[in-house]
Amino acid sequence: MNPYLAWPRSAKVAAVLFMVIASGFLLIAAKDILIPIALAVLIAFSLHPLVKRLIRAGVNRIVAVVLVVGLSTFAVGGIGFVVSSQLKAFADELPAHEANIVAKVRSVKAMFKGGTLDRLTNLINRVNKRTAAPSHTSTPTEATTTPAVPVPTPATSPPEDPGDPAVATAALAESTTPAGEHSQAAEPHPPTAAEVSNEPTSIFGTSLMTNPIVSSVIEALATAGIVILLVTFFLIQQADIRDRIVSVAGRGALATTTKALEEAGARISRYLLMLFVVNSTYGFAVALGLWLMGVPYAIMWGLAAGVIRYVPYIGPWIGALAPISVSLVTSPGWTQPLMVLGLFVLLELFSNNIMEPILYGRGVGLSEIGVILSAVIWAWLWGPIGLVLATPMTVCLVVLGRYVPGLRIFDHLLGDQAAVSPFVRLYQRLLAKDAEDVEEMVKFYLKDHSRGETADDLIVPAMELIRQDLAHDQIDDGDSERMNAILRDVIEERMSSPPAAAEAAADEATPLVIGVAAHADEETILLELLNAACQEQSCRIEVLSSGLLQSERVARIVEQSPELVVVSSLPPGDLPHARQLCKRLKAAAATRRIVVARWGKAADGVDRTQSLQAAGADEVVTTISELEPIIKTAFHMRQASKATAPASSAISAGAKVQAG
Repeated sequence: MNPYLAWPRSAKVAAVLFMVIASGFLLIAAKDILIPIALAVLIAFSLHPLVKRLIRAGVNRIVAVVLVVGLSTFAVGGIGFVVSSQLKAFADELPAHEANIVAKVRSVKAMFKGGTLDRLTNLINRVNKRTAAPSHTSTPTEATTTPAVPVPTPATSPPEDPGDPAVATAALAESTTPAGEHSQAAEPHPPTAAEVSNEPTSIFGTSLMTNPIVSSVIEALATAGIVILLVTFFLIQQADIRDRIVSVAGRGALATTTKALEEAGARISRYLLMLFVVNSTYGFAVALGLWLMGVPYAIMWGLAAGVIRYVPYIGPWIGALAPISVSLVTSPGWTQPLMVLGLFVLLELFSNNIMEPILYGRGVGLSEIGVILSAVIWAWLWGPIGLVLATPMTVCLVVLGRYVPGLRIFDHLLGDQAAVSPFVRLYQRLLAKDAEDVEEMVKFYLKDHSRGETADDLIVPAMELIRQDLAHDQIDDGDSERMNAILRDVIEERMSSPPAAAEAAADEATPLVIGVAAHADEETILLELLNAACQEQSCRIEVLSSGLLQSERVARIVEQSPELVVVSSLPPGDLPHARQLCKRLKAAAATRRIVVARWGKAADGVDRTQSLQAAGADEVVTTISELEPIIKTAFHMRQASKATAPASSAISAGAKVQAG
């Protein structure tokens, strides 16, 4: 047995929180090491299907890996070269569009001139001028009357002879030299770093290496080299890495580890493949649309848009800024920029609402809120690279959460499967007294399910939770009454038949089925729910409330003599009342058939069928779906009895005539 399962709940929560916080600090502190590894794993997942195809075709694994990695690196480098060369060409021709830029800026200023923004700007300027303190400026008189401060001479200077020619020449030179230059000339200084940097430096020189741009480029190239090396290693040693992970997990977790690895690999590979298809078609559509509109360098902007779209949410709009700006600079009017903006909006709508739902479906395993939260958290941890890695990394956490009990919180918070069942959500909305949400949930469920299925899967389990919480003092009688009133309104509004069908159901020719509650108001509501579901069969069910005395209910049933009696019984605390009612009905011979509907799963988990049958019940069911064929049988029996009644009457009448 796993010792973690025996921990108290508080200890489990504390352990998970500590692990999450420690992991966050580790991810931030070691991001320079972890980012290349994560990128390499992501790229390895992307290239693995190609390597697998080549191996199946008979190519050696090492040759296949080198071939796939080399071609991929060459393709990425070619795209980068094309984009950089076209970007340089566009920067060179940008001064030729200066007149167009000036015209656009003037038109924008003229558009806002005299408007609300302009008036607000003028108001702020006037307020600033009035509240600004006057600055103090010196007058010319003050400047001319400021006495000059003589430079003191050292006291230890020896007396000089004014008649000496050398002294006279030095004095003349001193009088014609400014004070600052005099002090600088007096004391020579060593060359500064700026003067030293004027000397020629090799490509590997110190000053060139300290340039931030050069150092950034070198760092990016080094990271790319590490990623390529790791990708090659991961693809070649895939089987060995998998075996090592399994060995670390241990023999006891062999099945769990294997399932987690397979599921994570399948989900991430499918996600990356579909993402490549979506982004490639998106980039091609952008390039084609910009080319048809006449935007310069359309191929470059299409490639850039397809690549930048790997960054979720903000990537497409970052890729749209450059083409829109180029169109503003190069086009004479405003038509082309607006068309470019419309192109990106239409492509985003098509990709998000048609392509991605068709290609992705729910195969990734993340909910919508999970995708957004993962993007925010990973962007905070690792910056822009974190946005690219957010979905694959979160998929791994969700898959681990499905197989590792300590990480189950990730599956509950971020997974695509709902954390609670639909009937639990319905019960929660009942507790919150949100009648609108309850009605909306039932309405939505009815779109894909029948009335009987909606009752069995949604409403009956919610009613069972009401009875359980009421028995355990989690709610009081007032809470249950309010929830029952909401459910009654929803059943009448959403599950009952229209008036014409209701009149047909109330026809006297239809079979009569009486439903009687054992002891609680919730059981009466479930009978009303059964009546609404059976209206599809044109069957009328007369409901006897639990508010009547048991003797009154039995007397009413004896008077009506129905074809079928349904005893509604909802655990817990229902069994004694249901058994006593069955005994009295059986003793009075009030009906042909007694069926006990003991709704849902019994609270004690014990099957009470034999006990109820011993009390007089002919059959025990738990769902409306089980009751429907029984009601159909009662319908056919009543119809058969009505059909034979006229014939028997005619035979008896003929016999009387013959006897007479």
